[in-house]
This record gives sequence, structure tokens and C-alpha cells, in this order.
Amino acid sequence: MRKFVFFALLPALLAWAAASHLGQASPVSSGAVLSPAVAPQPGDLFAIADLHGDYDKAVQSLRLLGLVDEALNWAAAASNVTLVQAPKWGSRVVQVLGNHDVFSLAGDTRYVSREEVMRLGAGALARKAHGEGAAGRQLQDEAPPPAAAGGAAGGGAAGLSGDPGGWPAEAQAAALAAGYAEWNRLLGAGEAFGDALRDRALVAVEGEGACRTLFVHAGLVPRTLRELVAAVDASSGGPGAGRAGGAGGAGGAAPSDLPALTPKAVARINAAAASLLARCVGGVCRFWGGGADAALPADPSLVAAVTGNEGPVWNRVLALGEERAVCAAADRLLAAADGAARVVVGHTVMRDGRARARCGGRVLLLDTGMSAEMSDAPAAGWVCRAGGGGGGADKAGAGEALRAVLYADGLRQAV
Repeated sequence: MRKFVFFALLPALLAWAAASHLGQASPVSSGAVLSPAVAPQPGDLFAIADLHGDYDKAVQSLRLLGLVDEALNWAAAASNVTLVQAPKWGSRVVQVLGNHDVFSLAGDTRYVSREEVMRLGAGALARKAHGEGAAGRQLQDEAPPPAAAGGAAGGGAAGLSGDPGGWPAEAQAAALAAGYAEWNRLLGAGEAFGDALRDRALVAVEGEGACRTLFVHAGLVPRTLRELVAAVDASSGGPGAGRAGGAGGAGGAAPSDLPALTPKAVARINAAAASLLARCVGGVCRFWGGGADAALPADPSLVAAVTGNEGPVWNRVLALGEERAVCAAADRLLAAADGAARVVVGHTVMRDGRARARCGGRVLLLDTGMSAEMSDAPAAGWVCRAGGGGGGADKAGAGEALRAVLYADGLRQAV
């Protein structure tokens, strides 16, 4: 079975969907479709970090790792690369919850492109003008862009195309208002994008043997893991997760003093996080603030453990902490994760555009700032192959172990 782990892929797909709503194609810019640097084999583990909505870099990274073909079909079989279809073809896609996901659910759009929001709003206004649903979208797709904005529905924003910066001020304002409303609608309860964000994993442990890996978005330290498990137990009324170690797990880990990150414990943590984020409706998270926003109370310790500065979506200790302390913390975390070989995190941008390994590879900092809105570094992705398998010719060598970050500029960084 192939296992694939992605960080922060959904914002790119949301931008893709927004373009589709406007009746526009989602072309990949020149040079974005690369030749694969590796041919996936059963059991391979992959990770892509912090795309920040960059569709081209998403495509480049997927192509680089051999996960999709030139037509963006899932490379494992003739299916589209979607979260619904990938598992059908023996692949497992895990998306890890990040700070910008929480921002989006909470209605915090400070990092959202105004231009994208205006396009989203113009599409929503056009569908409203033509009638809701598929028929409205078809009419919108077939209709030519208006030659001028004056007098059109929604202050002239409906159906406009091109650079929103060149739209009349009235059309921009109307499109922005409609766009923010549409953004919150798409992230609402029962909507595909919103439900996908809420269902993201706060913590994931994937892979086997030398590829067994602990994933969190920003970071994790022993104290925050203990607090997180305690908060989950308190909120659910369930038993503690127990202690790690015992027989040593797949990696032969030494016993840990931390709660064990068994599959059941990880599932409980992620279910508690999803349940908490289900209280974010219409751009308001009802576990923050007072008055009506507190109508659905939540355990403050769980709120802090999931969304707070010390939690997995924000904590930068593994990235920025002193080496000896980081390595000691990593060893305890990996023992708790049944002897995982490493912890992989994103969130903290490596300004040289290259991933950074710490503690002899037991900590991997994978956010290379590839998005054009960040450092515009080359597209990148990490692959782990335990080795010993069969199969045909492979750019990495048939059956050979492989643990490397691959880059669109041709670099292969062993980590």
C-alpha cells in the first residue's frame, strides 16, 4: 500500500476551485509541469510542506514526487488527484492541520489574497445573476466578460475577469464583500472545503520501520503533548492514553515518560480537535470571546492545546530551540510515537530554500518557503523508502533505501 502525507495542500485546491467557479481554467504556468525525480513504490512515504495556496508549486511538487502525471491524474491509476479518489487506488492522503487553517475557519482573512477574494466574489455574483446551481455556472461560463462594469449586478463585479486591480472601485468593493461571504460559506459546516479543514489531523504518525514518522504542522514538545492528551481526556471523559515504550514498538524505542501516541490515541486527539473546530461556523469560532460567541462552551485547556501558541499549529521550539534541548525533546517524542525515526514539521520557513535536518535527522524542518508569496524557492517534497523491496527500474534504484528532499532545481538532499 502506498502512503502519502501532505502538509497544507487544501489552500491550493481552494484557489483552484475558486478559479473554476469563475468559469476559468486552472492552467499551470510555464515550466510548472516537471518530470518525476522518483518513481513511487508500494510503502513509500511522501511529505509536502506549506504550499500557502500556490497552485503551480503544488503541481510541481506532486509531479516531482511522481504522484500525478502530466494531465494531473493520480499516478497510481487513472483517477484525478482528489482526496476522495486517492484512497480508492491504494493511497493514503493525510493532511495536517496548520495555523492558517484555523485562521480560515475563524474568519481571519489577513493572509488571504484580496485579488483572489475579489475573483471569488465576482464568480458568486455572476452565479447569482444567472441563477444558482449548475445551470447558473454553465451560463456564466458561456457568457463573455462584460466590456464595462457600469450597471451590472453587484456594483458591476459580476462576470468581470482579468486583474482585479484594474476593476472600477465600485466593482472591487462589491466583489470583496461578496467574496468574503463566499469564503465563509465555502468553509461552513457541510461544505466540502470547510469539512476537509476540520477533519485535518492535528497529529499524524505514518510509515513503517525506518520510515515511521511523526508529523505535526509547527512543532511539539513533551510538555505540550502531555497537556494535549490531558485536555483530550478531560473533554471526552475518556481514559488516559497510557505510557509509551513497553516492548519498544516497531523502532525498538526506549520507554518514554509521555503518553503513547498509539493509533487509538492519535485518533482520539484528532477527533477531539475536529469536534472543537466544528464550533467554527460562518467565520466565528464559538469557543472564543463572550456573549453569543460563547454559546457553545469548550474546555479552555482543549482550546489552548489545539489552537494556542504552545500547541502543534504554532509551536516553533523544534525549529528554533537550542540543539541539545531540541534533541532531548525529540527523543522523548519519538519514543512516545512507538519508536518513530523522526518528526517532520513545517511552519518555520527555511530562508535559504532548503530543508534543514537537526539531531542527526531525527527532526526535519520541511518548510522551504516554496510559495511565490513566501520565498518563491524551488518546489520540493520529501520521500522515504525503507528499502529492500523489489520492482522495476527506479530513478532512486530498484529496492534501495531512500530518504531525501527532492527539489525542482535538481538537488537531491539526503536527510
